[in-house]
Amino acid sequence: MAKSLSELKQAYILTLFLLSLCSCQLVVNVKDGGGDVTVESFLGNTTSDIVQLQFLNKDGTHVTQFIDFKTETQIFKTYIPWEEEQGFGQSKPQALCFVSRFTKNEFISSDAMSKLRQKNPSAIRTPEEEKTPESHLMDANLILEKSNTISPKIFNFCRDARDTVFTKEIDIKIWSKFMD
Repeated sequence: MAKSLSELKQAYILTLFLLSLCSCQLVVNVKDGGGDVTVESFLGNTTSDIVQLQFLNKDGTHVTQFIDFKTETQIFKTYIPWEEEQGFGQSKPQALCFVSRFTKNEFISSDAMSKLRQKNPSAIRTPEEEKTPESHLMDANLILEKSNTISPKIFNFCRDARDTVFTKEIDIKIWSKFMD
């Protein structure tokens, strides 16, 4: 039984990942410092002024970074694979969303991202520099039903996470100033 559940979990994650690649404009194979290759997909949409990056970690966690330039909102959504230790009450991956503010100069624009192309899509790229991981304290829950006032994209993007949408209290204070 455990083997079939493990196979089902792997098939579900692979299907989820492959479906997410269908609408991508750019797919890049990136080799990390440890020699592992990760397939990253990028999508830039100038009409909606958004950028999206997706990849699948070695541990099976599917990560999507969604950037809404119109509202200066960044969303990370992760799907964490189901584990047998979590019991049989949860048979699908757990979704988590992390919402924060950013400034427009932190990221490449949606216009520039939509124009990126590569001649050899099967090439394995190595980053020019290794950036250290960033740590953010997400100290507040975001009520999904009220998220539309921050960005109309949050509700649809995080609907799978429902009760696990987190943000920073400082960002809530800044957003509330803009709403007044």
